[in-house]
Amino acid sequence: MLVGANMRGLWNDRFLLGIEEIDKQHKTLAEILEKFGQIVADGNHQAAKDFLLTKIKEYIEFHFSYEEAFQESIGYPELEQHRKTHQVFVKEYEKVLELLDKEDKSAIDELNNFLIGWLFTHIDKTDRKYAEFYFEKNKSKEQKFYKVDVAKSLWNDRFLLGIEEIEIDNQHEGFARMLEEFLHMVAQENYEKTKEHLLTKVKEYIDLHFPYEEAFMESIGYPELEQHKKAHKLFINEYNKVLQLLKEEDSKERIRELSSFLIGWLFTHIDKTDKKFAKFYHEKNKAP
Repeated sequence: MLVGANMRGLWNDRFLLGIEEIDKQHKTLAEILEKFGQIVADGNHQAAKDFLLTKIKEYIEFHFSYEEAFQESIGYPELEQHRKTHQVFVKEYEKVLELLDKEDKSAIDELNNFLIGWLFTHIDKTDRKYAEFYFEKNKSKEQKFYKVDVAKSLWNDRFLLGIEEIEIDNQHEGFARMLEEFLHMVAQENYEKTKEHLLTKVKEYIDLHFPYEEAFMESIGYPELEQHKKAHKLFINEYNKVLQLLKEEDSKERIRELSSFLIGWLFTHIDKTDKKFAKFYHEKNKAP
């Protein structure tokens, strides 16, 4: 039975770029997200909002400025593109803050997903590009950074719910493997194939997994079934929203935005929300 920690263990040495100060800052981001995830899990809306307005805001202002200054100092040719990704992050962050001002509690979960997705896709892919440029330019420097494809390591046994009688763990692992394939296509910048993947594989997962999971929760009398259904609807709404934007504006940023959302979902929904019904099931079926 594995229904363990929610947000522990976000940091992994695969995020290391080998540039000491920036690695320290990225590790701080992971620690901040772990703390934020715990506040969200505790259901303390005001504390989560306060945390966003202080710790995460401080990180954005300090780290982005430092990172851009570093790239400028080494003559990184893709600085402007990198700066734009930072601007996209800030816009998303500010958008959710506006929803928080309207007391939209679902915005907390939305931002949690976005932040964790950012950790995986931005640091482990976009930032690694300027690290490679730096070490290529300074071959005398000790090259410590880890060239690891994030797509090879999304699934972790900590996601297991341990309900052997049903297929939910297998379906969740299938979702992680599907994301691995998706991220590989994004990394290869094969955006046409990526769009096709979104319109088929992800939709198939939604159509199969959500009804299956909801039927199981209903069968065990799970008291938070309706809230869980709302989380599924939120996922579907976000997925459809980005697909619509892709039709209107066929851009790389939209595809990357969705990849961040999907990875965030893997970590926060399966590793937090789903574990609640697994815990209920195991408690209900304790041996006398």
